[in-house]
Amino acid sequence: MNLLQFGEGACEKVRRYLDSYIDNELLVETNHEVLRHLEGCSACSREMESRTVLKSRLRQVVMLASVPPGLQAKVVATLHGHESERRRTWMIAVAAILLLSIGTWSIQRQGTSSSELLASIMQVGLDDHIHCAVKRTYADPPPSLSQMQSDMGPVFQGMIPVVRGKVPAEYRLEQAHLCTYKARQYTHMIFRNDAAVISVIVTRKERGESFGRVASLRQSDQGHFATAATETPDYLIFVISNLRPKENLQMAASVTPEVAAYLKSHSGV
Repeated sequence: MNLLQFGEGACEKVRRYLDSYIDNELLVETNHEVLRHLEGCSACSREMESRTVLKSRLRQVVMLASVPPGLQAKVVATLHGHESERRRTWMIAVAAILLLSIGTWSIQRQGTSSSELLASIMQVGLDDHIHCAVKRTYADPPPSLSQMQSDMGPVFQGMIPVVRGKVPAEYRLEQAHLCTYKARQYTHMIFRNDAAVISVIVTRKERGESFGRVASLRQSDQGHFATAATETPDYLIFVISNLRPKENLQMAASVTPEVAAYLKSHSGV
């Protein structure tokens, strides 16, 4: 793919490349140029978020949906009900494409459902990290511990010392709070030093959100962010950062068992 040259009409050019950017298909240089534009353009940034959410939801729908029984027969019966030969020919072509697509989806679900599901779940944590830890600017100095405990609420405030004890002291705790993004609630702790920002995120599972193996630790490298995640019967737990994937995974291996134990001991939450 060619290197994207910015200049006049930059927004239009960037938006043509957003899908490739989200799927991490651009050249490194072009990827950096798109990111720089997104950091300074709220309209394109919102467009990127919308496309990311749409892609994630489409993956979930395809993975969870099954081909209705008798679909082919219903399509053919509908086509025969049209008197216009020209219209019928056009609709047969559309129906053939539809059936072929459904068949392809079925094959993909059988062969790649695990990787698609992994990407979909990882996106849940990444969306909140980008929205809450990357794009937002917080007051300096950070809130007091008592204020963060209040922001976490009585149920989750006990997680602060649990996580703080596992994150190296070089990272200051910048925020600990409950937040909501796109109608989904998260428990979110943000750690930062001069070079890195780390999110520890907990959110309740929604339908179909499971790696299939509670307590296993999964990882993915999504663009500029490394994501590691595990699950309990009721929750997803994420550690997301701009650290190297190996370093982020090590951090998650230290933090997530403690968070899972905390959630288990507060099983009523």
